[in-house]
Amino acid sequence: FISLYIPVVLSTESDETKPVLQITKSEIKGTVSAGESVTVTVNVKNIGGTVADKPIAFFTAPDSFLLDQNTSSEAIANIEPGKSVSFTVKLKATERITSAQQALDVNVKYYYTIGGTRSSGEATEKLYIPVTVTRDNGESKPVFEITRNEIKGSIAANEAVDVVVTVKNI
Repeated sequence: FISLYIPVVLSTESDETKPVLQITKSEIKGTVSAGESVTVTVNVKNIGGTVADKPIAFFTAPDSFLLDQNTSSEAIANIEPGKSVSFTVKLKATERITSAQQALDVNVKYYYTIGGTRSSGEATEKLYIPVTVTRDNGESKPVFEITRNEIKGSIAANEAVDVVVTVKNI
């Protein structure tokens, strides 16, 4: 089962200037095998209309991985509307990868101010790591990477957008 997340803003008139954060990862070349390390570059883009202030990213390693760094969170720079920030997360695969569904969970919490009122918000995404599954007999299973094109902005009620989904046997 593969989940593809598409940013959708369910908004009333007062919601339209809130920050909307889109979390993606840079492409990982090839697959990660048992015992290997990988550095994931996480990109956070503000497609909303207000600055995401004092954002903090929290991350949780996939089931068959360990964080290969000293922290599971990172304070990132304020994100202006239309701008992006990036940071890296270092992971190390365990000695056995039992599932092709290995996702780095990223949650970004932030503050924003609209009309003099300070509020908080958050965005969450699962970033899938392409892996080679370890079988009992030492062979690997086929692994598919499924991605979609970037969606510019949010999708309004009754608006249609074209989404390109790519399936790659890696």
